[in-house]
Amino acid sequence: GIDGHVLADAVWGGSSTTPEIRVFQGTTADRELVDEQSTVDFGYVELFPTTAETQTFTVQNIGGNPDDLDTHLQLSEPIQLPSGFTLAASYDWSTVAREGWLAPGESTTFTISVDAAAPGPVGGEVRLRNNDADETPFEFTLSADIGVQLVDNDNPGQPLDPGYPQFQLGAGNPAPFQ
Repeated sequence: GIDGHVLADAVWGGSSTTPEIRVFQGTTADRELVDEQSTVDFGYVELFPTTAETQTFTVQNIGGNPDDLDTHLQLSEPIQLPSGFTLAASYDWSTVAREGWLAPGESTTFTISVDAAAPGPVGGEVRLRNNDADETPFEFTLSADIGVQLVDNDNPGQPLDPGYPQFQLGAGNPAPFQ
């Protein structure tokens, strides 16, 4: 009202009667992803790295009543990934009551890695199939730029000896440059 107070005839204190998916980059304390809008950029990834670049994601059900099975979130495998990415670890069911399902308040994680076997940009949509009424599949975009980092150590190298023949690499026998 005018004096800054609000009067209400009714207050809804219930919970959802359907499953409701939430997805996070990292844990539930980290960045929440928005269906069909969020992008997770792995950034620059070295070609053939010694350790794979990975990201872990958390899926949580914030819907309804734990005693009502209709409010449990069903997650279907496989998780669909764009080319250039691999599922390093699928859903972790070790902390939930029923494999494949999340009761309200429960969560699980999965991990994605970049396939850094060819240079260039990679990207596309991740699809998490589930039974949320308005976010199935839950989709977000991944991107990464795979390459070889060149390091300039300020060493000019050795000049070529003008008397030494220079060779051209190619099929067959190498031929001196003309």
